[in-house]
Amino acid sequence: MTGHVIPDRDGDPPVVSGPSPHEQVTQTAPAHLQERVFQLAAALPGVEVGPSYTDVDGTRAFHLSPALARGPREAFLAATEFAHIHPVYDGSMHLALPADFARAVEKAGWVERHPETGSLLLFGPRDEAEAELVCRLLRVSYRYALGEPDPLEEPFR
Repeated sequence: MTGHVIPDRDGDPPVVSGPSPHEQVTQTAPAHLQERVFQLAAALPGVEVGPSYTDVDGTRAFHLSPALARGPREAFLAATEFAHIHPVYDGSMHLALPADFARAVEKAGWVERHPETGSLLLFGPRDEAEAELVCRLLRVSYRYALGEPDPLEEPFR
């Protein structure tokens, strides 16, 4: 998991509320980019979209089929929910990533840890390039939940 370079996030981090709800308050992702991220996750094999077990009403969660959920307990926010995207007024998401990789993503300025649970709040994308990176991180979270031997198979440059 080391050796993967995560580009630094440009600019100041957004203002975040919390601990409950733990949401992005400023630099809200445009709705069309939120939808792009949502559509990617919803189309992943074995994923069902439903309410979140851990967040506010209107949060769309990505639940992995129990038969496919072979990742470690740390790969899930709750039950088989490996990620969720907050309502459109926010657009950030919580997700699980492998520990070493999560630290690299945090150091690059893309996430903030929940002050109580330590879960990762991934900031919503502000433009197309950021949306691509957010989608890549979401795929890593998915592969981690699947229990793939190397969830970081996709290089980051």
